[in-house]
Formats: sequence, C-alpha cells, structure tokens
Amino acid sequence: MKLIIAGASGFVGTELLKQSLRNPAIKTVVALTRQPLKIRAETSPDVDHSKLKNIVVSGYDQYSAETKAELATADACICFRAILEARGSSTASNKTTPFRFMYMSGAKTERDQSKTPSFKPEYSLLRMALAYTLWWTVSLPSIGVRQISTAMLSQSLFGFEKDTLENDDLLRLGESKP
Repeated sequence: MKLIIAGASGFVGTELLKQSLRNPAIKTVVALTRQPLKIRAETSPDVDHSKLKNIVVSGYDQYSAETKAELATADACICFRAILEARGSSTASNKTTPFRFMYMSGAKTERDQSKTPSFKPEYSLLRMALAYTLWWTVSLPSIGVRQISTAMLSQSLFGFEKDTLENDDLLRLGESKP
C-alpha cells in the first residue's frame, strides 16, 4: 500500500508516520509537509526510512505535475490539513482498488464550513467557542496519540468501519494491531 500523510509533521501526523514506516503492509509513505521533516535517528530500529518520500509544498491547494503524479498512484490518504476544497478537482485513477481518504477534525465540527450554525449563529461563533471547547476537553475520555494513529492506520489498511469514528471507536481500534 502507498499512503499519503498530509500534515505529517504535526503531533498526530508524526506518530502516524512512525507507525506507517514500521508496518510491513505499507510499502511507500508520501509525507506532505510545508517544512522538510526532521526525523530523529534514535527512533526504533524497526522503522524503515527507505519507504519515506517527503514532499515539501508551499500550500495544500496547488501541486506541481511531479507531485500530482506521485499522489496519483496512492492507495490512501490521511489528512490533518484543511485541503477538502481541493479534492473535488482530483482526477480518477485506473486502479481497481478503492482509494481511502480520511480527514481528522474535531468533534461535532460542521462538515460544510460554508454553513452558519443554526442555533444562535453569532453567539455560537463568537462567545461560546472557548466554553464549548473547554467543556469537550474536560468531559471526553482521553485518547492517546498512539491510539489515534493506530486506529487511522487500521482504517486505511482494512477499510472504513463507518463514516465518522467516535471516541469509543477510536479507543477500540487503537488497541488493535494494524
């Protein structure tokens, strides 16, 4: 499998990158970043750095012809960056296997960001943003970065369990071995 990780230099992206480089089912990892990756040599010996191709981009909305060609042969993409508006212009490949696209965002986030919240829109957007975030941070069970990365990698390799994964799903999938 060839996996694209968009935003591979972030907190979760870094852990996902390490797990992908360790996994024998992943043959190539294309890491899209805005800065060159700084991979420490002291990472575990089972990390195969030869599988990594780091593509540095100035933004996530325009790619060179060479980058597009590299991305066109991928089997899956896990995205930690807000690039959803660009996916509508992608071209279909001749592959017989499905392309799996995963996007990570916050709980209860509106998928269509052009929509205004229906309940007290101005109040929701301006005054409740911090309180809402703090309430969710305190009240939800904690999910570790390794568990999130394992769950996402599992879904990329074996297919999607369902459209949106909730905390319980991530915790359960995060305990399995992809």
